[in-house]
Amino acid sequence: MFCYKCGAEILPGMQYCGKCGTKVGEIPAEASIPNVLDDEATEYSEKSGTKTAILATLFGPLGIHDFYTNNATKGAIKLILTFFGFFLVSAVWTLIDMYQLAVGSYKDGDGDTIEPAPWVFIYAIIFIVLSIVIFIALIRILMAYLA
Repeated sequence: MFCYKCGAEILPGMQYCGKCGTKVGEIPAEASIPNVLDDEATEYSEKSGTKTAILATLFGPLGIHDFYTNNATKGAIKLILTFFGFFLVSAVWTLIDMYQLAVGSYKDGDGDTIEPAPWVFIYAIIFIVLSIVIFIALIRILMAYLA
């Protein structure tokens, strides 16, 4: 048996909870057990998951979606990585962000979860294709410059 108030285990023969001191017995009518699995209890950020996904698809390695979600530090790091030639690092980081958006674990700068967008995997495929095209173009420009 467990205490209805604090959740501590109550051993047989105990009259009071050893943790909070609540009398063991019937649960009062005003006591309610919160439903921690209730999806309605989750409060989401005011930032749109759809807008974040679109910005991540189009401008992911530049960190624009991070600036939109008030993750300015993360956005600045991605922008600097891309600027200094670490495009693939920034692109992979963006793919991770897109995965988090799809499963509902992406957080904005205030720590609030952004509403999940499960269809974002379609955008992820588009992003991968765009990233490969841009990377090939950058390599070609670099090769032409060096030749």
